[in-house]
Amino acid sequence: MQWLALIIPFVIAILYKVKAHRDVTWLEYFGALALSVTAVITITTLYTYGLGKDEKLVSGYVTGKQFIPEHQITVCVPVSYGKNCTTTQCHQETVPDKYSLFVGLELPNDWTRKKDSYNGDMFGTEGDHGISISKKEYTNLILGDYSSWLEYFDNPLRKSKSSLYRNVDKEKYPIVPTPEIYERYKVNRLTILNSIVVRDINPLLQELNSKLNYTAVNCGVIITTYPDDFPQYLENSWHGGNPNDFVVVIGVDDQKNIKYVDTVAWGNEYLKIKVKDDILNKVKNLDKMNDIPQILYDNIKTTGFTPADFSKFNYIKTQFPMWLLALTYILTIIVTVIYLEWSRGNEYTE
Repeated sequence: MQWLALIIPFVIAILYKVKAHRDVTWLEYFGALALSVTAVITITTLYTYGLGKDEKLVSGYVTGKQFIPEHQITVCVPVSYGKNCTTTQCHQETVPDKYSLFVGLELPNDWTRKKDSYNGDMFGTEGDHGISISKKEYTNLILGDYSSWLEYFDNPLRKSKSSLYRNVDKEKYPIVPTPEIYERYKVNRLTILNSIVVRDINPLLQELNSKLNYTAVNCGVIITTYPDDFPQYLENSWHGGNPNDFVVVIGVDDQKNIKYVDTVAWGNEYLKIKVKDDILNKVKNLDKMNDIPQILYDNIKTTGFTPADFSKFNYIKTQFPMWLLALTYILTIIVTVIYLEWSRGNEYTE
């Protein structure tokens, strides 16, 4: 539908002929058409990219930290005093203290030695991610700690209302947000619904994710008293989840006895079955929920985990809302008229 905007230069050319009694030359027409094509492609590309942009969690370690004290830098900018006179003016600016942490997929080979003699310089591995932090966070930072960060990827499932996992009955259950990063590099991977009091296994979940980061898995646990149709609702509300998600949903009764185990994940069917069977047979009650991270770790390490390949959904086409189509048409009209008026002004100047 957005490409229909390309007939606008032709329509405006006719209106100029009928209403303004002015002929539009072929050069002017193709110039306006080229600008319209540029406008449509720009709007389409930006909207498609923004709509499909998604984030996934990646796990690793705190590989280093860095402190750059306050210092002065010289900033120079060109200044023009007319057509042929340009000079440069420079001034000093103060750059405040900067504290950073670095996270990466693995620790340096000489980690133990460097940890003992650490002097405050960054010693992370090549490709580590630098994150700005406060002085307090810098002081409390634990080198070698388990960490997580976000990486962007293109998610075709977000680009169309007619794609998979779009219809969700929001009245039936609350929307459960995906895990978020806190304190710059930590993630709460344990979600408790319905005010159930359980042990905090989040540190163990963070540890297993970091140790299994070579599989790219993003593993989490949700505890709830909702019935066994809740995992399907959760999968729909998350549009199937991210390609590396492996989220175990455990339903319990009032006595914390486990009633069902399900998983939100793409593929990895054998791994899902193994995890489900082991939790049902070995844990049974949340009093033993400390065993859950170990079950996950053992099964993922033994069976393996394969992230989904979302490129298979590239056939899904972006659906543009009416407001964007209207904006495209209006912008094309404005660009065409401005160009034709500019072209006519140049005619008179000549």
